[in-house]
Amino acid sequence: MKKLLSLLLCAILLVSSLPAFATENVLLGDVTADGVIDNKDVHKLGEYLADYKNKISDVTLADVNQDGKISSADLLALTKLIENYAPTKKHGPIIILKADDLKLDSYKHATKMYNILKEEGITSVSFGIIGKKCSGEGEDVFWETVKGYIDSGAEIWHHGWEHKIDGDTNSEFSGAYDYAKMKENVKLTLDLVEEKTGYKITTIGAPGNKVNAEFAKMLNAEFPQIDKIFFSKNKNFNAFKLDSAIYPESGTNGVTYEHFLSVYKPNAKYSVVQFHPHRLKAYDLWDEFRLMIRYLKEQNCIFMTPEEYKNYIYKK
Repeated sequence: MKKLLSLLLCAILLVSSLPAFATENVLLGDVTADGVIDNKDVHKLGEYLADYKNKISDVTLADVNQDGKISSADLLALTKLIENYAPTKKHGPIIILKADDLKLDSYKHATKMYNILKEEGITSVSFGIIGKKCSGEGEDVFWETVKGYIDSGAEIWHHGWEHKIDGDTNSEFSGAYDYAKMKENVKLTLDLVEEKTGYKITTIGAPGNKVNAEFAKMLNAEFPQIDKIFFSKNKNFNAFKLDSAIYPESGTNGVTYEHFLSVYKPNAKYSVVQFHPHRLKAYDLWDEFRLMIRYLKEQNCIFMTPEEYKNYIYKK
């Protein structure tokens, strides 16, 4: 114990004059999980090793040397990590881009939106597909395009089969249908996407974000592979809930930079940014969208898909 305490003291003295740093991609060493790697992390790790009954919320962050165990070697590796990196700005919220209404008649607008993101160095975006609206003339090109999204790093999520929206009590997954019909509609879209692309959907977001307790009961019992849900409305879903929302669209008029700035949450741990690519086309808001994305980049936000965010939280 004396040797460990001596090591801790040496580490603290070493890092007292070292810079803090944070990056979008470096997570190892952020023992306090505050987005910055600094001497607070050395203190926290040292106390953990000294058995001061201080818990670490995610011990995988403390395995700095990646040998599968937490030891004094990680303490030394952490001080070296701080010493070797220059200071950078603390990252902003994690951003999950939720692009609604992917379908045959408007997917070209989704593609243009995704191309803008890729020009900005972002590939992590999620597209909500409406199963029933993906068939017709030109569908082969559509499905090849969807496969291209997936290959580029995008996630496809379930946005209903019919996309029926009619208030809180008569929408596709909130009152319009019984248990059996909701189960059928979920399965239809899942099966279609897997048949056409080989991709297995694991995230769902209801049409109009309308869900009820019966839908939660059905989804829990019938589709355990759906392990993430957008906007659970405090219903009893087993799935990982993605409920922290930003709506940069002003009503149904599409994204505007000014409205986005009024709803942006700089102190949020994460935010789901919901928008509709076809509205960017309808109101010629491509430049507004790019301004929003560039602002988020300037804030050092980290862009993730729902699956990436869930894995980030659980460190699978």
